[in-house]
Parts: sequence; structure tokens; C-alpha cells
Amino acid sequence: MISSSVDGGTRASYHSAARWYERWARARDIVPYPASIQCLAAWVAYIARFLAVASIRGYIAGVRSEHVARGLEWPIPPGGHPLIQSCFRYLYKVHGKPARRKKLPISVGLLSKFLPLLRLSGRSRLAMQHRMFWAASLIATYGFLRGGEFLFSAQQAEKKNLRCRD
Repeated sequence: MISSSVDGGTRASYHSAARWYERWARARDIVPYPASIQCLAAWVAYIARFLAVASIRGYIAGVRSEHVARGLEWPIPPGGHPLIQSCFRYLYKVHGKPARRKKLPISVGLLSKFLPLLRLSGRSRLAMQHRMFWAASLIATYGFLRGGEFLFSAQQAEKKNLRCRD
């Protein structure tokens, strides 16, 4: 069982990756656990046919998580292994690294284009959400904040956070 400290979505992704690895290994008459470096490198080359190179690290993390859950030693050292690293170098050479999209800052001018689209008056749930969005956007813009510094998920909302009704 994957640690409860891991988010449910991440846990599901890790489980899916581990099952895929297991099916792949068993289809080739390979005992999946404990995994060898050579086996993991072959699996990385296989899944690269279906996934973006950047996504493969998440799948490796899923197999690592399964190793930890089974009490097995993970064969890849913290700094990485040369064989796995060479797989990634080759995959980036063939597929290329994804271009980083330029992230433009949110300016007051850009925010002002949102304003006509929002319903800020009234007592409806939608109006309250729009007011919260507008307030958070202004705070973030003027405070140079990232969303994670002041927003929270629905699960986190159940904890002691300040709410509109408070």
C-alpha cells in the first residue's frame, strides 16, 4: 500500500504505472520485483513509444513506490543510474525536449479584461465564487504570489481555514 501521505490522484497514477510495469515484465517472462536496472531501462524504452518523455519519470516513480511498499530495495541510486540516464538522453535526442511555454505575468490590464465576465453582485454561490476569484487574483497580482501560496483544494478546505461564512 502506498503511503497515505501521497495524494489520492498520485496514488492512483503510481498504482497504474506499477501494474503496467508488472504486465510488461510478465509478458516477457521477467519476474517484476525486485526490478533490475536493465529491466527498468528496457521498460522505459518500451513505454516511450506511448508516452511523452517527460511523463516517464512519473511512471518510474510509480514502480519505485511499489518497491518501497513491498519493502524492496530500489535499484536506482538517488543521483540516477548511468543506464537509465542514457535512455533519457537518447529519448530526448530522438523526441526532443518540450519547449517551455513563456508564462506572461498577470497584469492589471489583463485582469481588467476578466472583470466584465464576472458576476460580483448578488448572494448566489456563483457570485460568491466570482468574488473570491477576483479577490484572489488581485491579491496574487499585487502581492506577486503563486496560486499555491494562497489557494487550497476542497480536501484542504475541511481543515481550519478561513471561509466566507466565518
